[in-house]
Amino acid sequence: MFRGYPGLRIVKFGLIMVVINMHASALNDQPLGQQPPAEGGAELNQGQTAVENIASEVVTYHGFSYAAALRAKSETSPRVVEDLKKALQDREEIKNWGDYAKLLAVADNRDETIEYLLTYIRRQEDWNAGKLSPLLVAFKLNALEAMGFMSNPKALEVIRESLTPEGARVLVSAWINDPNLHWHWARNRLGIVTYAQQCAARGLVLARDPAGTAAVEAIYRELDREIRGNETYVDASALSAEMDAKSRLYSGVITALAMRDMIADLGMAEYLHAEVDGNFFNTFGKYSDKYDALIPMMEAVRSPDGQSPQN
Repeated sequence: MFRGYPGLRIVKFGLIMVVINMHASALNDQPLGQQPPAEGGAELNQGQTAVENIASEVVTYHGFSYAAALRAKSETSPRVVEDLKKALQDREEIKNWGDYAKLLAVADNRDETIEYLLTYIRRQEDWNAGKLSPLLVAFKLNALEAMGFMSNPKALEVIRESLTPEGARVLVSAWINDPNLHWHWARNRLGIVTYAQQCAARGLVLARDPAGTAAVEAIYRELDREIRGNETYVDASALSAEMDAKSRLYSGVITALAMRDMIADLGMAEYLHAEVDGNFFNTFGKYSDKYDALIPMMEAVRSPDGQSPQN
């Protein structure tokens, strides 16, 4: 069984949907933020901006344009960075903000880009008047995950702090304190805090930060002690807001630890290549299922015919 990992999504730019065959052999396991950009800039197709040239060849997994981001890293130019920043201010491009933010994190690891991404995450006009939809929460907070590729101590500090409930709450304080927050989140403001922690956990794994990963493991062990054997967690509809947040964070840190293990086995390049493979979910499940106490608990409450019991 596979829980808690967002599904495959291919981003559509205009009417064209393109899938790249990204060869892992062309990459190495040096942290992306430490890879020097190639001389010159991205070669543009006629009539395209720098960001469109990258985005028109994009494979997106759980909202992160890995293939395009890696390409951006190897072909970074000031024009690409500036076009990405402009796109993140264009509300007509809101459906692509998540990808653009992550492209920017990989393409440019300077301190000023970290500040720009934090401003993007917190930006007030995006949550005013109930406009902060569930998808926009993901588009904004997934930038924390991408910061793991920046190989910048300041980015690492931001991610580590956001793993803690206090740090995550500070990061999203303007959202959760907004009286006009979108109804989906207004019912469970704690869910925004928890999602920030999940993104931070994945970011620390991608940064291959030993201290950060140890903190993720500590959260997992604490939650696992509470959840393992507690049948209340099997029925999501019966959970309080606090228990639901714990369950979601549990899934999030399991995802992060499974990513860590898979990267350790395959190397970063092969892991990124595997993420756009059609068999990824089956492969990833072999890494994640061993951590998940809810899987045997859910199987134990199934009826003899293999169906979940009726309420």
